[in-house]
Amino acid sequence: MSAHEIAVHVLIWTAVATELVCCIGIVAARDTFARLHYSAAASTLGPVVIAVAIACGPKLLFADEPTTALDVTVQAQILDLIARLQSELDMAVILITHDLGVVAEVTDNIAVMYAGRIVEYADKRDIFRAPEHPYTWGLLQSIPRLDRSRDEPLVPIPGRPPSLIHPPSGCNFHPRCPYVRPRHREVDPMLEPLPDDPGHTAACLLPSETRKRLWQELSSGKPPEESREEVVGGGLT
Repeated sequence: MSAHEIAVHVLIWTAVATELVCCIGIVAARDTFARLHYSAAASTLGPVVIAVAIACGPKLLFADEPTTALDVTVQAQILDLIARLQSELDMAVILITHDLGVVAEVTDNIAVMYAGRIVEYADKRDIFRAPEHPYTWGLLQSIPRLDRSRDEPLVPIPGRPPSLIHPPSGCNFHPRCPYVRPRHREVDPMLEPLPDDPGHTAACLLPSETRKRLWQELSSGKPPEESREEVVGGGLT
């Protein structure tokens, strides 16, 4: 490639990059682009990474922890930018995050993953109002809520995540599940739809009616240990 051809390519891609920087809403894009390589704040770098991701016009954008380690103001700017680009570019977005506040604000459907596998999938409202998997219950019980007393302790999920190299037998969550039964140590549950809602799926061997009752008890403040006695003892089947 000749020096002239290289120069032409540089000019073309500089123009494309500048257009992308304009697209993500950075003021004075041409001046900003010229100094991005050596000086940029976190509020600028995040949008620039998004600009790189949309450079080829994808129909699906994977946003992996896009708001991690950002203050709430920059978080809101990043989420607003993703939502605007999704609408303008007619693009689907898969948001990967541990921040349930972000999930509640921007998603339509939620897939809860444990040990690299989806254990529950449903509409956002169903996940937060009527979850059906014990791991989802643990996530929701471990975050502070405005409708509860400040003195009420959070309930962490016991134990540690399993090894993905040597996963446990049966259900991957059974070593940490308060409601584990002998069968759960042997049978790996499949992701199956609820009897009354085909769009809501969960990978749990407990019957759906049992899970619904357990979540109601947890939501009312009943300790998992008491509900466990009912499940293991046969009070709930």
